[in-house]
Amino acid sequence: MALRIYVHSQKMFKSKQLVVITLLLWQTLHLCADSLRINTTAYLDIYYQYDFLRPQTTKRLPFLYNHTRHHQLSLNQALVHTTFAYKRFTARAGVHAGSYVTDNYAQEPKALQWINEASIDWQLDSAGKHMISAGIFPSHVGYESAVSYNNLSLSRSLMAENSPYFESGVKYGFRPNEAWSMSAMVLTGWQRIRFAPSNTLPAIGTQLTYTTRKKYTCNWSTFAGSDTPDTARLMRYFSNVYVSSPTDKKWSYVLAFDFGLQQQTPESTNYHSWHTANAVLRYAFVKNWNVAARAEYYSDNYGILLGSKTNVYGYSLNLNYSPHSQLYVRAEYRYLQGSGALPKASHSILCSAAMVLGW
Repeated sequence: MALRIYVHSQKMFKSKQLVVITLLLWQTLHLCADSLRINTTAYLDIYYQYDFLRPQTTKRLPFLYNHTRHHQLSLNQALVHTTFAYKRFTARAGVHAGSYVTDNYAQEPKALQWINEASIDWQLDSAGKHMISAGIFPSHVGYESAVSYNNLSLSRSLMAENSPYFESGVKYGFRPNEAWSMSAMVLTGWQRIRFAPSNTLPAIGTQLTYTTRKKYTCNWSTFAGSDTPDTARLMRYFSNVYVSSPTDKKWSYVLAFDFGLQQQTPESTNYHSWHTANAVLRYAFVKNWNVAARAEYYSDNYGILLGSKTNVYGYSLNLNYSPHSQLYVRAEYRYLQGSGALPKASHSILCSAAMVLGW
């Protein structure tokens, strides 16, 4: 009898333990669910483009990476992006596909090309002034995004197409107040998910941004590193500056300038240079409709980024219609004239429909 009572008591004790553990686990999950915020967006950019040069290659021009297919209905980018925020931590994960991915991620292994973003932020203080980020994240260089929906003009400028859209590494950010923000980062290289073959030198990047109360922005970003093997190291130094106005006004504009240097030979004190500039102006003439114009110039006399001595100038004209906050229908005429990588003038008409969904 005593043994039966003991066994029964043990079972009761274990049952109570199980109930208590289940309740504690449920409470913990409930608290986490209250604190955990998840936001997912899906983006789709479909386009048709006709280039009057009628190129025979798959890629329309060698120095462009967005909307590069000629005379065919194509997918520039399909992107699914999710943000997980829990207390002082924020994780971001994005996967994508399309002609932009095929062209711009060609130097990466196929297993990594589908990664648009994979990063985590750690807010070091309750005020949010100090932040550490690590992983694969959007580039700190330039005002244009790989997502067409976010840009004033449909196509990307020559400046954006030939500077990083993404980068990989560790970043420290500091925001002392609403006006100023600054960051410094250690990177794997010039638009690299992993280091370039036989290169072990980390790159350094910096960013300094000033935003007025009326949302006018002045930004300065820099890069210092190498994209060549250690045995033939050529140091590259790059600086980007732009000034932009708020995008919710009738008139919006951006003025931007890039300047870069790269060693002529390993350990040389002599450098080759390249530079580029552009200006974009947008006018919202009626609700849901706007027009935009861009003028640009790109000079790479030593073929550092474009592969051969190339000077290109051009302009584009945009007509944009947004019947809904999640839908953007756009048309653009673009003209490019130059030498080297662009031996003949290029006239193209580009049409795009972009959609963003969030939940």
